[in-house]
Amino acid sequence: RQLKLHGSEMSYLVILEYCVKMTCYFTMAHFNGGIVHVNLRAHGPVRACYTVRYLEWSIAVPTLLTINNYPLSGKQPFYIFAQRLFPNLFVTWAYILASWVAEVTPDPVVGWALVILSFVAYLAAIWDQVDVVLEADRGMSGLQFKILVVVLKEIVFFLYGLVYLLGIANIMSSAAEQMFYTYGDVMLKVVQASVL
Repeated sequence: RQLKLHGSEMSYLVILEYCVKMTCYFTMAHFNGGIVHVNLRAHGPVRACYTVRYLEWSIAVPTLLTINNYPLSGKQPFYIFAQRLFPNLFVTWAYILASWVAEVTPDPVVGWALVILSFVAYLAAIWDQVDVVLEADRGMSGLQFKILVVVLKEIVFFLYGLVYLLGIANIMSSAAEQMFYTYGDVMLKVVQASVL
């Protein structure tokens, strides 16, 4: 019944997310990383900043948030839930943009301020995720699995943030960082599909 209620909206969102990911991964694979800048916040040797990855995240992550959170909305129409979720989607988009600009801006003060801002905005997005979970109808079918998907997504996103910082500190190689992001994207979709 829940699938019938949310089926078409969820299908369109999943298709959008996959199309964005496929386009961006194709671009990165076949065009030497796509648009590549120097990561000016990185400590140590010259490190690449893959702009196409940030472009992908700026569309795919808010879409994924919607996919993960809409099942928690119960019987709300999509447009009502979208209004509820929009501030979180905007903050998510903003922290992704801030983390990219932090790497490519030549001014170190602005760059580091944007790194801090991106993590503060990420914490605000997590706080709202907690609110979305708390607002869910406790009698909803499969609630524990729907909450588990949100929790697993946040764990992976936390690890993305940690890897981002390890990359800037040059503790993790650029290749390992990019590999983690790529496999993290795939793993998150597999886990999400198996839980749901």
